Amino acid sequence: MQLTRTQIGILIGILVIILIGVLMFMGILPGLRSNEPQGLVGKLTVWGLDDERFFNETFIAPYNSLNPNVDIEYRQLSAKNYESQIINALAAGQGPDVVMIDNNWARKHSDKLAYIDEVDYPRSSFVNDFVDVAADDFYIDGKTYALPLYVDTLSLFYNKDIFNDAGVVNSPETWTKFNELVRILTKINPAGNIILSATALGGSNQSISNASDILAAFMLQDGVQMTSANGENVTFAQYGTDSFERYLRYSNPADDLYSWNEDIGDATNKFASEEVAMIIDYSQNAKKIQEKNPFLNFSIASLPQKPVAKAINYADYFGLAVTATSDSQGLAWNFIGSTLLNSQVMNNYSNGTGRPPALRELLAKMSANSEKNFLVRQSLTAKSWLQPDNQTVADALSKAILQVLNSQADPSSALQEAQSTINDKLR
Repeated sequence: MQLTRTQIGILIGILVIILIGVLMFMGILPGLRSNEPQGLVGKLTVWGLDDERFFNETFIAPYNSLNPNVDIEYRQLSAKNYESQIINALAAGQGPDVVMIDNNWARKHSDKLAYIDEVDYPRSSFVNDFVDVAADDFYIDGKTYALPLYVDTLSLFYNKDIFNDAGVVNSPETWTKFNELVRILTKINPAGNIILSATALGGSNQSISNASDILAAFMLQDGVQMTSANGENVTFAQYGTDSFERYLRYSNPADDLYSWNEDIGDATNKFASEEVAMIIDYSQNAKKIQEKNPFLNFSIASLPQKPVAKAINYADYFGLAVTATSDSQGLAWNFIGSTLLNSQVMNNYSNGTGRPPALRELLAKMSANSEKNFLVRQSLTAKSWLQPDNQTVADALSKAILQVLNSQADPSSALQEAQSTINDKLR
């Protein structure tokens, strides 16, 4: 049947009315839903280490702009005993909904955390969004326990004035080149005292804040198997002695690489006062060094690698996780996902903290910056290892270093004792 113009007009009018109604219901056009609350409703508590004002401005404010009916309270805890504070609070039933966790904590505290399973957030999505090392640490047995706030890596800090005075043009990309510089830059007086240290290596955590991490990086670059296949025991002592001895060369007065000892003082302070040419530290600490000496002419470069070998860098970072005791787990995960997957939010976080992003989208943009391009490469090649308790590991490795320096044990025996200490703690 052929419709008349009047019938066609009526039919079009009906369809338009239906379409407008659908758009009003969806909230696309103003209508009956326009006065209804928008977004989610609930209350969350978040615990972490970041500055309270900064966290509120960077994460909570943008989230509340879309979800004004979600009340989020952030609490900044002291770095001292941070982990135990969280564990004790959760045990007492007074823990937060969202907590900032170290990349080494996800496995050992998985029973205290809520997770997203493979169906809702598969590993393929995780590695598409974030760098691989974060998936290695936070994606466990088909479950995601946290998302990374950032991924920082050990980098080489070097004094450009000292390099210029010695005619050194570029930072060393390999340990071979690095060692050549150590021999050139270290200055020792006739009494055997170090006047200018080329590098702060070979010492314990007492003089080098990240000594245990640097030693672990040496081992990983040498291909040392740090743990058993099932992760139930640490095994680095079996094949790590050569790496340990390589690290200790820089604090051995009889070695031609001698450039450091425990009596020199704090490595970071000595670098800031221009008494050390090179240190290895996490890139985020550049701001702290600049604050110590605003006139220091220094730069940051990639961690030296073994010649003709696949690049391996050492990662350390924090992420956000949802606690198993939270009564608002869905809302908590929504907050984490909405913020940590938001490139603008995470760019503001990275700029404010100096911490390299873990989000691949931001790393792709960062790769165009020639000064920061090495951080992109390091994030993409970063590794970590399953530490049963990172503080126990740090203390045990630092003690092993001191035992050798004080002639209380040979490198093999000291490393074996460190391994036994860690495994005893694990058991």
